[in-house]
Amino acid sequence: MAKRLTIYYATYVYDERMHRGILHYGRSRGWRVQLLQPHAWSLVRGMKPDGLISLMEPDDDTTGMTDYVLSLGVPHVDLSYNRPEVEVPRFLPDLEDGGRQAAEHLAMLGVSCLRCVQWGETMADELRMRGFLESAEEGNLPVECLNMRHCKKEPHQSLLNFLKSAPKPVGVFCSVDQYAGRVLDICLDEGWRVPEDVAILGFYNHEIDSALAEISLSSVDIDIEGRGYKAAQALGRMIRGEDVSVEQNLVPIKGIVCRASTTSRMKDDRFVAGAQEYISSNLRKPLTVEELVGAVGMSRAALQRRFKRVLGHGVASEIKAQKMAMAKRMLRQGDETATYISEELGFPDVTQFYRVFKRETGETVGQFRKRSR
Repeated sequence: MAKRLTIYYATYVYDERMHRGILHYGRSRGWRVQLLQPHAWSLVRGMKPDGLISLMEPDDDTTGMTDYVLSLGVPHVDLSYNRPEVEVPRFLPDLEDGGRQAAEHLAMLGVSCLRCVQWGETMADELRMRGFLESAEEGNLPVECLNMRHCKKEPHQSLLNFLKSAPKPVGVFCSVDQYAGRVLDICLDEGWRVPEDVAILGFYNHEIDSALAEISLSSVDIDIEGRGYKAAQALGRMIRGEDVSVEQNLVPIKGIVCRASTTSRMKDDRFVAGAQEYISSNLRKPLTVEELVGAVGMSRAALQRRFKRVLGHGVASEIKAQKMAMAKRMLRQGDETATYISEELGFPDVTQFYRVFKRETGETVGQFRKRSR
C-alpha cells in the first residue's frame, strides 16, 4: 500500500471554511490533515509531516508555532501576508477588489457619505482601503476612516463619536464582521434605523456573526474555502516534485452576501427592489427604462420618483451604474477584450461602450485596465 501522507494545517486564526477547503482536496488524495494551533502545536514536537499549509503568525504575536513548522523543511504553502521574508507560494484573497465591491455596494444604496472602521496599519487593511477609497472617489462620495488600533483606551466611545459625526444616511464598511456587530449595537442603542440611516457592511462573511446579530449583517465573501482548496492543490503538486512558483496567487472575491443590514433599505419599496433585481438579472442585454417600467408594472414618472427618494438617483443612472460596475470588474479580473465586454453588457457596439465608459469613469478602458492591474 502507498504511504498515507500527513499534512499539517498550522494556523493562528482558525476558520472552519479554510479547513473544509483543504480537506476537500486532501481527502480525495487520502491525506491525513492535522490541525495545529498556537495553544497546542507543541503536541506534535518531534514529528515530521509530508507537507505544510500555514496561516503564519504575525511577527508581533508569535507563540513559536511558525518558527517550529518552518524548521521542518517540508513542502510549504502559506495563506497570509505575514513573514514576507519566507519565500513560499501564497494564496491570498483579492482584498483590493473586495474593498472596491464594498464601496460600490454601499454607493448603490444612495447614501450621502461613507465611513470605514478597521484595525489599521496592516497589509490587509491597506489593500482593502486602497480599493474602497478608489471606488468611493469614482462615485464622488466623501470617506472618513477610524483606526481601532488607535482607540485602545476607549474603543466604544471612539466608535460612538465617529458614527455620531457622520451625516445620515451613511454607509459603514467594517474590515471584520465583529466590528460590523459593534456598529450595529451602537445604532440600535442610539435609535438609528438600519439600514435607512446607517447601512452596515462587514468583511469575511462569518455567518455566526450575522446569526448572533439582532439584524442580520451583510458581508463581503472572500471565498475562504476556495483558497484552502487551491492551496492544497498547489501543495499536492509540490509533494509530487512539480515546480510551483514562489509568488502571491490572488483568489477572486466571491461577492457581497446581502442581508438586512443593507438590503431592507430597498425592500421598504418593493418596486425599487424589484427594479434593481431586474437590472442585475438583465445586465447582458440592451436594457431600457421603458422595458424596466413594463417589468415592474408602474409608470415611468412614478418609478423615477421612487428611485430618487430611495436611492438618490434616477432609473437610467442605476442601469448605467450597474453596467459600469460589472465592466470594471471584468476589466480588473479577466483578459476579455473591450468588444467582448461591450457585447456581454448589451451595448450596440464597442464604440458606444468606449464613450459611455469614458464619460462615467473619466478614464478610457485601456487606462482603467492598466491602472487597476
